[in-house]
Amino acid sequence: MACLFTFLEMKEQSDLIKTLSENIKKARETMHITQVKLAESSGVSVSHIVDIEECKTWVSEKTFSAIAKALNMEAHELLMPDNSGKNLLNKFLTDAVLELHYFLTQSEREANKKKQAEGIAAARARGVHLGRPTVKLPDNFSALKKQWEQGRLSIKDFAAKTGLKESTLYRRLRKNDLANVNK
Repeated sequence: MACLFTFLEMKEQSDLIKTLSENIKKARETMHITQVKLAESSGVSVSHIVDIEECKTWVSEKTFSAIAKALNMEAHELLMPDNSGKNLLNKFLTDAVLELHYFLTQSEREANKKKQAEGIAAARARGVHLGRPTVKLPDNFSALKKQWEQGRLSIKDFAAKTGLKESTLYRRLRKNDLANVNK
Protein backbone atom coordinates (compact mmCIF):
# COMPACT_ATOMS: atom_id res chain seq x y z
CA MET A 1 0.00 0.00 0.00
CA ALA A 2 2.84 2.40 0.86
CA CYS A 3 4.48 1.67 -2.51
CA LEU A 4 1.22 2.50 -4.31
CA PHE A 5 0.94 5.78 -2.37
CA THR A 6 4.56 6.65 -3.21
CA PHE A 7 3.95 5.84 -6.89
CA LEU A 8 0.85 8.05 -6.94
CA GLU A 9 2.74 10.87 -5.24
CA MET A 10 5.52 10.61 -7.84
CA LYS A 11 2.97 10.54 -10.68
CA GLU A 12 1.18 13.61 -9.31
CA GLN A 13 4.48 15.42 -8.74
CA SER A 14 5.69 14.69 -12.27
CA ASP A 15 2.35 15.96 -13.62
CA LEU A 16 2.74 19.10 -11.51
CA ILE A 17 6.28 19.63 -12.77
CA LYS A 18 5.11 19.26 -16.35
CA THR A 19 2.18 21.64 -15.87
CA LEU A 20 4.36 24.17 -14.06
CA SER A 21 7.01 23.96 -16.78
CA GLU A 22 4.51 24.41 -19.58
CA ASN A 23 2.74 27.30 -17.87
CA ILE A 24 5.95 29.18 -17.07
CA LYS A 25 7.10 28.83 -20.67
CA LYS A 26 3.67 29.80 -22.05
CA ALA A 27 3.41 32.86 -19.77
CA ARG A 28 6.96 33.93 -20.59
CA GLU A 29 6.37 33.62 -24.32
CA THR A 30 3.02 35.45 -24.05
CA MET A 31 4.85 38.33 -22.35
CA HIS A 32 7.51 38.18 -25.10
CA ILE A 33 10.38 37.86 -22.65
CA THR A 34 13.40 35.62 -22.88
CA GLN A 35 14.57 33.10 -20.33
CA VAL A 36 17.42 35.50 -19.55
CA LYS A 37 14.99 38.36 -18.81
CA LEU A 38 12.81 36.08 -16.66
CA ALA A 39 15.90 34.93 -14.77
CA GLU A 40 16.98 38.53 -14.13
CA SER A 41 13.54 39.70 -13.00
CA SER A 42 12.99 36.69 -10.72
CA GLY A 43 16.52 36.50 -9.30
CA VAL A 44 17.00 32.93 -10.53
CA SER A 45 19.86 31.67 -12.69
CA VAL A 46 19.23 31.24 -16.41
CA SER A 47 20.24 27.58 -16.23
CA HIS A 48 17.65 27.00 -13.48
CA ILE A 49 14.92 28.63 -15.63
CA VAL A 50 15.95 26.38 -18.55
CA ASP A 51 15.86 23.29 -16.29
CA ILE A 52 12.41 24.26 -14.97
CA GLU A 53 11.01 24.79 -18.47
CA GLU A 54 12.48 21.46 -19.60
CA CYS A 55 10.91 19.61 -16.62
CA LYS A 56 14.35 18.72 -15.25
CA THR A 57 13.85 20.15 -11.78
CA TRP A 58 11.32 21.22 -9.21
CA VAL A 59 11.37 24.63 -7.59
CA SER A 60 11.53 25.83 -4.03
CA GLU A 61 8.70 27.89 -2.60
CA LYS A 62 10.87 31.02 -2.79
CA THR A 63 11.79 30.44 -6.45
CA PHE A 64 8.21 29.53 -7.32
CA SER A 65 6.91 32.77 -5.82
CA ALA A 66 9.65 34.86 -7.46
CA ILE A 67 8.89 33.43 -10.92
CA ALA A 68 5.15 33.95 -10.48
CA LYS A 69 5.76 37.56 -9.43
CA ALA A 70 8.09 38.15 -12.39
CA LEU A 71 5.37 36.82 -14.70
CA ASN A 72 2.71 39.02 -13.03
CA MET A 73 0.72 35.95 -12.06
CA GLU A 74 -0.66 34.42 -8.92
CA ALA A 75 1.42 31.39 -7.93
CA HIS A 76 -1.54 29.01 -8.10
CA GLU A 77 -2.19 29.99 -11.72
CA LEU A 78 1.10 28.40 -12.75
CA LEU A 79 -0.14 25.03 -11.54
CA MET A 80 -3.45 25.05 -13.39
CA PRO A 81 -3.47 22.57 -16.28
CA ASP A 82 -5.17 25.04 -18.60
CA ASN A 83 -3.65 28.09 -16.86
CA SER A 84 -7.17 29.43 -16.21
CA GLY A 85 -6.82 29.60 -12.44
CA LYS A 86 -9.89 31.78 -12.09
CA ASN A 87 -12.11 29.11 -10.62
CA LEU A 88 -12.22 29.24 -6.82
CA LEU A 89 -12.32 25.44 -6.57
CA ASN A 90 -9.23 25.18 -8.78
CA LYS A 91 -7.46 27.72 -6.57
CA PHE A 92 -8.41 25.76 -3.46
CA LEU A 93 -7.24 22.47 -4.95
CA THR A 94 -4.00 24.01 -6.18
CA ASP A 95 -3.33 25.51 -2.77
CA ALA A 96 -3.97 22.12 -1.19
CA VAL A 97 -1.57 20.44 -3.62
CA LEU A 98 1.05 23.12 -2.93
CA GLU A 99 0.69 22.64 0.81
CA LEU A 100 1.09 18.89 0.31
CA HIS A 101 4.18 19.46 -1.83
CA TYR A 102 5.72 21.79 0.75
CA PHE A 103 4.93 19.31 3.53
CA LEU A 104 6.51 16.44 1.59
CA THR A 105 9.55 18.55 0.74
CA GLN A 106 9.99 19.57 4.37
CA SER A 107 9.57 15.96 5.53
CA GLU A 108 12.19 14.81 3.03
CA ARG A 109 14.56 17.59 4.16
CA GLU A 110 14.13 16.58 7.81
CA ALA A 111 14.65 12.90 6.98
CA ASN A 112 17.86 13.77 5.10
CA LYS A 113 19.14 15.85 8.03
CA LYS A 114 18.38 12.97 10.39
CA LYS A 115 20.22 10.47 8.15
CA GLN A 116 23.15 12.86 7.87
CA ALA A 117 23.34 13.29 11.66
CA GLU A 118 23.18 9.50 12.12
CA GLY A 119 25.96 9.04 9.56
CA ILE A 120 28.16 11.62 11.28
CA ALA A 121 27.54 10.02 14.68
CA ALA A 122 28.38 6.57 13.30
CA ALA A 123 31.57 7.88 11.70
CA ARG A 124 32.64 9.54 14.96
CA ALA A 125 31.91 6.31 16.85
CA ARG A 126 34.27 4.50 14.46
CA GLY A 127 36.90 7.14 15.19
CA VAL A 128 36.75 8.81 11.78
CA HIS A 129 38.06 12.37 11.84
CA LEU A 130 35.62 14.77 10.20
CA GLY A 131 36.69 18.08 8.72
CA ARG A 132 40.14 19.33 7.87
CA PRO A 133 43.05 17.09 8.76
CA THR A 134 45.10 18.49 11.63
CA VAL A 135 48.60 19.51 10.59
CA LYS A 136 51.21 18.30 13.06
CA LEU A 137 53.55 20.98 14.34
CA PRO A 138 57.27 20.33 13.92
CA ASP A 139 59.35 19.46 16.99
CA ASN A 140 61.22 22.76 16.80
CA PHE A 141 58.01 24.86 16.78
CA SER A 142 58.65 26.38 20.22
CA ALA A 143 62.19 27.44 19.28
CA LEU A 144 61.00 28.95 16.00
CA LYS A 145 58.18 30.74 17.83
CA LYS A 146 60.67 32.33 20.24
CA GLN A 147 62.83 33.50 17.32
CA TRP A 148 59.74 35.01 15.67
CA GLU A 149 58.61 36.70 18.91
CA GLN A 150 62.11 38.20 19.30
CA GLY A 151 61.95 39.56 15.75
CA ARG A 152 64.79 37.40 14.46
CA LEU A 153 62.46 35.49 12.12
CA SER A 154 59.86 36.93 9.73
CA ILE A 155 56.41 35.31 9.58
CA LYS A 156 57.19 34.11 6.04
CA ASP A 157 60.39 32.42 7.18
CA PHE A 158 58.59 31.02 10.23
CA ALA A 159 55.89 29.56 7.97
CA ALA A 160 58.45 28.17 5.54
CA LYS A 161 60.45 26.46 8.29
CA THR A 162 57.34 24.89 9.80
CA GLY A 163 55.89 23.89 6.45
CA LEU A 164 52.63 25.68 7.25
CA LYS A 165 50.76 28.35 5.33
CA GLU A 166 50.77 31.74 7.01
CA SER A 167 47.03 31.60 7.76
CA THR A 168 47.42 28.16 9.35
CA LEU A 169 50.43 29.38 11.30
CA TYR A 170 48.52 32.37 12.68
CA ARG A 171 45.60 30.11 13.66
CA ARG A 172 47.95 27.68 15.42
CA LEU A 173 49.72 30.55 17.23
CA ARG A 174 46.35 31.80 18.49
CA LYS A 175 45.43 28.30 19.69
CA ASN A 176 48.85 27.92 21.32
CA ASP A 177 48.51 31.30 23.10
CA LEU A 178 45.02 30.41 24.31
CA ALA A 179 46.27 27.05 25.58
CA ASN A 180 49.08 28.79 27.51
CA VAL A 181 46.64 31.30 29.04
CA ASN A 182 44.38 28.47 30.26
CA LYS A 183 47.24 26.68 32.07
